[in-house]
Amino acid sequence: MWLKRLGATVDRPLQWLPALGVLAGAFLVLYGTFLGTEGDIYRWMRRYGVIVYFGATCLCMVICAGHLHRLRQGGWLPPGTRLDRVPLVLCGLLLAMGLINGFSPLFTADEHAQDRVGNALEWNGALVFTLFFLSLAALWRATRFHARLSTER
Repeated sequence: MWLKRLGATVDRPLQWLPALGVLAGAFLVLYGTFLGTEGDIYRWMRRYGVIVYFGATCLCMVICAGHLHRLRQGGWLPPGTRLDRVPLVLCGLLLAMGLINGFSPLFTADEHAQDRVGNALEWNGALVFTLFFLSLAALWRATRFHARLSTER
């Protein structure tokens, strides 16, 4: 809704954004629900909960950043909106961290070192997500976007 109000073209990825957001939220709840439980089934639910949450959220971030980039290029963002590049930079950083994580086994055979690199990248990836959400909140504020929950249609 916010991107559409700014003038974003309503293409297929923008139409997928709400469903991807709900999917990400549902799998975050799944992950959080079984955090700290024992057993193979619970481990499987935690693993896929976090994978789908991070994956769907990352797709939402890329869709949002891409539309912001196009809006900036088209001159549709209000003057003084200086944070519009931050989401795109954060998506690039997330991609770089994913590539490092994927290729790190090529540089060391030590499983403990791979685990440490993977853990560090995962925590820093979560930090990038948080920074993305904060930049999005700042952009909402800069564009005077307000949201409210309502049961009315």
